[in-house]
Amino acid sequence: METCKNCPTQFEVSDEDKAFYKKMDVPQPTLCPLCRQQRRAAFRNERQLYKRKCDLSGNDIVTNYSSDKPYKVYGYDQWWGDGWDPLEYGRDFDFDRPFFEQFDELLHDVPRLFLYNPFSENSQYTNHSYHNKNCYLTFDSAYNEDTLYSTNLIVKLKDSMDCMTAEEGEFLYWNIYTKKNYNCKFVVHCSGCMDSDFLYDCKGCSSCFMCHGLRNKQYYINNTKYSQSEYEEKMKEYNLGSYKKLEKLKGDFMKMVKGDAIHKNLHIDNSENCMGDYIFNSKNVRWSFYADNCEDIAYCFDALGNKDCMDTYESSIDCELQYDCYACNESSMMRFCVLCHFSHGLEYCDYCFHCKDCFGCTGLKKKQYCIFNKQYTKEEYEELRGRIVAKMKESGEYGEFFPVAISPFGYNETMAQEFSPLAKEVALEKGYKWQDKDKKSYLPANYNLADDVKDESEDVMGAVLACGSCGKNYKFMPKEWALYKRWGLAVPRQCFDCRHEDRVLGFRNVRALWNKSCGKCGKDFLTSYGGDEVKKLYCEECYLKEVY
Repeated sequence: METCKNCPTQFEVSDEDKAFYKKMDVPQPTLCPLCRQQRRAAFRNERQLYKRKCDLSGNDIVTNYSSDKPYKVYGYDQWWGDGWDPLEYGRDFDFDRPFFEQFDELLHDVPRLFLYNPFSENSQYTNHSYHNKNCYLTFDSAYNEDTLYSTNLIVKLKDSMDCMTAEEGEFLYWNIYTKKNYNCKFVVHCSGCMDSDFLYDCKGCSSCFMCHGLRNKQYYINNTKYSQSEYEEKMKEYNLGSYKKLEKLKGDFMKMVKGDAIHKNLHIDNSENCMGDYIFNSKNVRWSFYADNCEDIAYCFDALGNKDCMDTYESSIDCELQYDCYACNESSMMRFCVLCHFSHGLEYCDYCFHCKDCFGCTGLKKKQYCIFNKQYTKEEYEELRGRIVAKMKESGEYGEFFPVAISPFGYNETMAQEFSPLAKEVALEKGYKWQDKDKKSYLPANYNLADDVKDESEDVMGAVLACGSCGKNYKFMPKEWALYKRWGLAVPRQCFDCRHEDRVLGFRNVRALWNKSCGKCGKDFLTSYGGDEVKKLYCEECYLKEVY
């Protein structure tokens, strides 16, 4: 067993791990798996957006770099255009100074891409997304249209809001871990459902309300069967348009989920020899969380279509032989890289696209044999890379991901704060950055919301509202307002960030595993339910007997 140098946790380095490290020619890690993921997540500012000027054109842009960040930030056309050359920032490696110190200086000099949202239309307030149309504050998403306030793997949604990890749906509100739903609100772990509200773990259901564990049912309320006419009459008792009544229903839903619904210890489907949670259509996956169509991976978060990778976060689509990388899509033989796409053979690189065989570079496009943004011949590159690696091994830098301290973002702006929250004082003590609140975003409200949406005026769209949880100002978009009216749904009293936090705290387990036993048969198993948050936690066999 090894002891993590960042926390007192002991962790195992298995024979499989060692074989992979040998294949990638890297030393064993000094941090435990969760601390390694925390370090990578500290480089992903997914959802905090700001307005500032493009440092090349002077035009206004929306970006995830606040105006007080000491970095050059370019808009899409400027960064991808020919108006600048990243090789102009090239420099020699100084063997008398630490690598990470020099790389941090390079990050401050080379222009940074404002956001990552290519091939999108009228969706400037999106990030880590592509192929979206008319979307607003939607992140980690693709192929969506008219979708608002949604994040964490949002794919092919239309006319939807406030969703988290949802695919292929229309007219959805507050859908979490769902697929192929239509006109559903407040549903979790459901697929193929329509015209239903407040469902948990239901499949193929329609016209159901406040139910759990149903399969291919219709006209159910509180897991009780009704005729169509009885169902329609009974539903008149519920008014989702009243904020007070909706909050009561949400509370009832949470009680049902935690106390009545049956929970399977792990969400692993159509997979072989897998350990982790939310693993689908995969084989030989170890200690990973949310993996789909993957094979021979370990310690990976949010991996889609990966093979023979270890310690990745948000690397997806034809990724192979990656180690300790963040968001390196469609890339292979990558080590210690950040957001490098369509590339091969990169080490310690950041925001490089369509590149090969580069080391310690940032902002490159279609380059090969570069170190610190300086061009070399193949022979010069290989000789110098070998010397730098040897120097980094002596100093203990090689084999470690970039330090959190050189992330361009405040720790509390990044996904690390969501997975591994820290108080400001603790983060600063560790040498991490911190982004303080903008006081101009916390003005007093100038409008009082009506309890029932049918009594609300369209004047609300021009009003200054204040979040009931954190005090941050928010507003309603015309498209958003139209959906609330269509659904007869009470408008929220919280900002997008607090609504997202509620969904995370309520329904996303910590990405770790604990030893527990089945509440039905007593069989021991691993589970991502760490505490006593649910009453009925069953092994897969007992779960299947109950719901089918």
